[in-house]
Amino acid sequence: ELEYLSSYIDQGNTVFITSSTFGKDVIEFLNLKVDQNRNTFFEQSDYIDSVNVSLNKPVFASDTTYLNFGYTSGTYFYKFDSTKAIIAGSNHEQLSNFLVFKIGKGKLYLHSDPFLLSNYFILKDGNSDYLQKCLALFPSNCKKIIWDEYYTKSQAKSDKGKKSPLRVLFSYPAFS
Repeated sequence: ELEYLSSYIDQGNTVFITSSTFGKDVIEFLNLKVDQNRNTFFEQSDYIDSVNVSLNKPVFASDTTYLNFGYTSGTYFYKFDSTKAIIAGSNHEQLSNFLVFKIGKGKLYLHSDPFLLSNYFILKDGNSDYLQKCLALFPSNCKKIIWDEYYTKSQAKSDKGKKSPLRVLFSYPAFS
């Protein structure tokens, strides 16, 4: 899958991936080092209620900071090849959480905090601008967008006996 994706981007296409975890193959392919803050929702004892996140120049016209009132994955990139990628965003500790890779004729946008693209975040005052700016990165001549929630759907379906938050939706054929 990774070779196909790389070839697809190389042909001049754009791919945007947001995930709080990245597989070993992706990390090795992009020569990344990824870690996670301890001050996140996932570690309640150190949880920080609200943090700032930023979209950064030169990818965006200006550095813009947004207040995140809640959940964050805390995942960040602490090592990457700066000749192939630039920082598009950062978390409250100025650690990179959004990178742009130039691959052949195309681009790969790698975002490590899916909570920043959720309704919870974007419905707070001024935060919808964050999503708008991220989506504006797609070329204006983009004719096709593929929205893939493979991990979410496969997890919800494969967790037999576990209570997935999406189990009700996936019980209907139209959503499965």
